[in-house]
Amino acid sequence: MAIFASGTIFFFLLYWIATILYVAPDNPIRNLFSKELKQFEIYCYQKWTFFAPPPTYNTKLYYTFCSRITSERKTFSALDIILSEKRAHTPFNTGEELLDYVLSGSVEQVVTYLRKGNHSSIESLTIDPRLNLAGLKTLKRYASLIADKQGLNRNAYSVFFSSYSVDMAEIDTEGKSVNSARRTSEKLRFITRPFNLEDPSNW
Repeated sequence: MAIFASGTIFFFLLYWIATILYVAPDNPIRNLFSKELKQFEIYCYQKWTFFAPPPTYNTKLYYTFCSRITSERKTFSALDIILSEKRAHTPFNTGEELLDYVLSGSVEQVVTYLRKGNHSSIESLTIDPRLNLAGLKTLKRYASLIADKQGLNRNAYSVFFSSYSVDMAEIDTEGKSVNSARRTSEKLRFITRPFNLEDPSNW
């Protein structure tokens, strides 16, 4: 029992130390643990920071499946899917909450990668899905999960996904976009090239 209590306290302290480092401004100590914080960002993403105003935008993540036989396209909003699953499983929706944080952290890792390269044009915001980036691989795995949940044959579709930032003033209390006439501040953060879900070289 004492070992379990000690382990719990150690994990709690470790988590909060990592959280403080993650949300703190750049400093020598934070830079020293930059690799570890990248992994922390994926699995324990935080949506707040010290010494910064609250966020003014919300992130949207869309997956578009393109039929290889016809011109059919099916687009799904990851946010809407997760919100629906949270409501369906409330109050026991810890798994959905965790998935939300993992996807958010993965998106931010991709955006951080682009920001470091000073990417701004549509061409430079287009991501090669074969890029060896942990967050990108996580987002690609979620594409397979969406395909299975929507009953889509993985062999019949290629897929790409894109992320946008939407002004918080244009997001309603349910987290969904307000009518398209008011969505004037939607801005592309990144978009991937199409890839095949069943092709191992993409993973």
